[in-house]
Amino acid sequence: MGEGNMSISPRWAIGRRGMVSGLAAGAALAPAALLPKPAWAGIPANRKLAFDVFRNGKPIGSHVLTFEQAGDGLTVRVSVDLAVRLLGLVVYRYQTRGTETWRGNVLMAAQAETNDDYGRYAMSAQRQNNRMVVEGTAGPTYTAPPNALVSSHWNPAQLQGPMISLQDGKLLEFAIAPKGRSTIAARGTQLEAEHFALSGPHSLELWYDRNRVWSKLKALSWEGSEIEYRQV
Repeated sequence: MGEGNMSISPRWAIGRRGMVSGLAAGAALAPAALLPKPAWAGIPANRKLAFDVFRNGKPIGSHVLTFEQAGDGLTVRVSVDLAVRLLGLVVYRYQTRGTETWRGNVLMAAQAETNDDYGRYAMSAQRQNNRMVVEGTAGPTYTAPPNALVSSHWNPAQLQGPMISLQDGKLLEFAIAPKGRSTIAARGTQLEAEHFALSGPHSLELWYDRNRVWSKLKALSWEGSEIEYRQV
């Protein structure tokens, strides 16, 4: 579903090389005052983030992240399952399984596999001698910039640098435009959230609540379909 995300990127309507990767896109610097300083900002109290995913207002699946903490260690698991139907028949499937490993405020490793009706994609990132070495189906192995994080979106600190696609390892860079606070529907209620617009290879919008928890996403696929994440 994307060249990044979390990224996710099907050819049909999330744009195979552009959306949930888009959803897992990359970014240029955003104003530091608007971004969190705690490394683990974004972890909800129940240690789980769950979204229903919609395409043009119709449900197509789910995107779930779980958080496991032990001492100064953190493991983040990502599961994405999407299915597009036409006249009741599934015409496209997309699945991602990924894991991030953190120590304190440092991303130590990440890995993921993605399968859709068009192929298989994979990525792996390992910290070696204070460098994050990335390999994946997007291309040759490379060393990511020091401020690069994986495109899983849960940690708003990702907006401070480029993102490493959780789909295929590609390094993605978007321009960030802070849009201020707005009221959104999430978790069955109305809440205030900081709104950011990402532009570049894909169009993507992200919202984070007062506790810096990822609360909403909207994006456009390559062929113009609107993708929306609604937190449940």
